[in-house]
Amino acid sequence: MVILNNSVYDPTAFIDRLSISSSICSTFSQNSYMNNNMLEQMQIIRNYFDVIDGSPEAAEYFKEAFEKLFHKDVVFQYPEGELNYDGTVAAFQAASNKGGYADLVDLNDNGDGTATLTLTIYTPGIDNITSHQIAHFRDGKVVRVRAIDSDANDFGKMLQQCISLSNKEVAKKYAKMIACFDGSPDAYSKAKPLIDDIFDRDLVIDHGVEQKVCKDLDGFKEWAAAFSAKQNVAILEEGMEVTSVFLRVAIQNIVDGVDQGAVSQIGIIKDGKIVYWSADSSTSDEMGFDHLISSVAAQGEVMSVNSSKKSQSMSEQLQMVRDYFDVINGSPEAAECFSEAFSKVHHKDLTVEFPGGELNYDDSLAAFQTICNNGGYADLVDIHWNSDGTAAMTLKVHMFGNLSSDTDKLSHRVIHFRDGKVVRVHTIDSSVEPFGLMKQQCIPIPKQKTANKYANTMA
Repeated sequence: MVILNNSVYDPTAFIDRLSISSSICSTFSQNSYMNNNMLEQMQIIRNYFDVIDGSPEAAEYFKEAFEKLFHKDVVFQYPEGELNYDGTVAAFQAASNKGGYADLVDLNDNGDGTATLTLTIYTPGIDNITSHQIAHFRDGKVVRVRAIDSDANDFGKMLQQCISLSNKEVAKKYAKMIACFDGSPDAYSKAKPLIDDIFDRDLVIDHGVEQKVCKDLDGFKEWAAAFSAKQNVAILEEGMEVTSVFLRVAIQNIVDGVDQGAVSQIGIIKDGKIVYWSADSSTSDEMGFDHLISSVAAQGEVMSVNSSKKSQSMSEQLQMVRDYFDVINGSPEAAECFSEAFSKVHHKDLTVEFPGGELNYDDSLAAFQTICNNGGYADLVDIHWNSDGTAAMTLKVHMFGNLSSDTDKLSHRVIHFRDGKVVRVHTIDSSVEPFGLMKQQCIPIPKQKTANKYANTMA
């Protein structure tokens, strides 16, 4: 029997609940980080379960409440494995969205820095259970949760059901992502936010194609951009299967006008993200999957030949940029080798555009050398091909001096290639201001040094 909180919605009660939530957030902010007193920690637990009550309103502020109670290193342990912070948030959010919740029946201090919670848990899709759980604390927050031995199996079944609900949310997002590839020229730009949301950064793609293509998340993004650029089409067939472990789909692909038929594929989901993808080994679709990968990769290589006189592959060009930002990391050693690294990536005809003007190769080298000399650097957050042969690059710029607070934010740039090197850089509208401020701070510095050197020579 499934028991949900289906009480009649009372606006007055909700206003009171919001007032309680506000009070709880105040209590969290004052105590969670500063006071490890067990009584206060246990009161925070009580407040949490008072607020997360299975109502639609509770689902809306679930993540905020969870963050206030649980440590970023939290682990929920059960017989089949464990959930980390992100996985638990995804699982419990999915259950909360469906009206799931838990009643706190009892709470006891064990005297050893842990507490025992007795909960009646209502999970959509399975019978309710009573579970006794041990909570461990660090820095005033819950960092580890496990059920007592006699309740471990039921606790595990509950968590797996929540995971299944979470995985269904991942599956819905995956279906939306595939639907973006409808043959339109902007398919990849529509799909990219979903790709970033549903795939893990350490994604592994398993196929039999010998080329080093589409093996990881970056490779998949490049492959997907090539798929989109040629206006290929992907169609998700009915019958998608979702469990607490995997997602199984069949996708029909039309590549270069040729219908390659449906290929059955499977993805492993962990902590709310797809971590592994391959052809479904229970079918005979491995060859079809490999053919799909290689045929689109071949299209990508044609694009690369047309855009680079030296026929340098798209993957190699993007990897060259990644390697550059790996080396230029703000260290004293990075400053020493900056000029050499810069020359390997940038064309001698380089133009860097910013509000009010542009920099050529020499001026860019001098300005960015100044940044490096003062410990400034940029983290490469993302890079992928656009359908027009340019690449989109997202950086988190770490500046120095009085502009550090203005530039320690994301900057989105478009880079153009010639002869396998970056020949032009400009920002999209939302990033123009911090990009321009950075140039204004750095450009005068090398010029002032030159002027001082000239003055000293004349003296």
